[in-house]
Amino acid sequence: MRSTGAKARKTEGGYLVTGDKTFGTGSAVMTHMTSMAVYREHPDGPHVLVFRVPADAPGVRVLEGTWNSSALRATRSENIELRDVMVAEDDVLLSFPVGSLDGSLLQTVWGWAMPTFAAVYLGVAVGALEQCVQDVLSRGWENRPYVQVAISECEALVETSRALIERTAREVMGNALWSSMSIQQGMSRVVLTKIVGTNNAVEVVDRVIRVMGTPALRPGSPYERAHRDVRAGTMHPYGNSDACDLIAATAFGIEAAPANPPRLGRLAEPAPRDG
Repeated sequence: MRSTGAKARKTEGGYLVTGDKTFGTGSAVMTHMTSMAVYREHPDGPHVLVFRVPADAPGVRVLEGTWNSSALRATRSENIELRDVMVAEDDVLLSFPVGSLDGSLLQTVWGWAMPTFAAVYLGVAVGALEQCVQDVLSRGWENRPYVQVAISECEALVETSRALIERTAREVMGNALWSSMSIQQGMSRVVLTKIVGTNNAVEVVDRVIRVMGTPALRPGSPYERAHRDVRAGTMHPYGNSDACDLIAATAFGIEAAPANPPRLGRLAEPAPRDG
């Protein structure tokens, strides 16, 4: 995986971290933040440190006014500046070599984040689709062939995404992502889930806007908001470009990066099956 541009240097009791965090999600209300920095002087070579610090720690500054994105405005993801922020040894959550795929990071971040991102963006698209169905019925357009094709395609995109998200969630909760496949295969699986969900969300919103026509683009309409918000999904990590590189390498049996096994064999107890 790609590392952060922040740097850590050893000091008594921990590390001093300096760097800049772009798009710090929830920065307006956070009490603590998690980020990464590279510690180049590690005895085993440069390592990525994943750490947690209080939001009011000396050297942490939220750069208010930097969050002016066209999508997901409610997350208030201001940029964050870190200048010689003290990170105690106990606040380092993970450490792994730069340029590697880490099994613990798959368990604790990517395994839950990727299907969650997919579900959130898909939910935005589903809201637009449900509104479209209501508006089509109110206008008496339900028998128009083009409308029928577009809505049926949207239903297929939504249900395909839901099926993949559900399967991946079961693999996370059942520990299969790291117990029955390699770390790279597990990473590829969750990343695939993310891009299918987010790309399908974009496709759904585009279709319902074509059905509704220019009224859908009126400022403040549910379609205009959905059109704005789903666009961030294709760039939200893993972005499409990096995701395709990893998925293709895994399909071809090419090692994308060295992998580290997770610290824990089981992260969660498998969810009980119905019946």
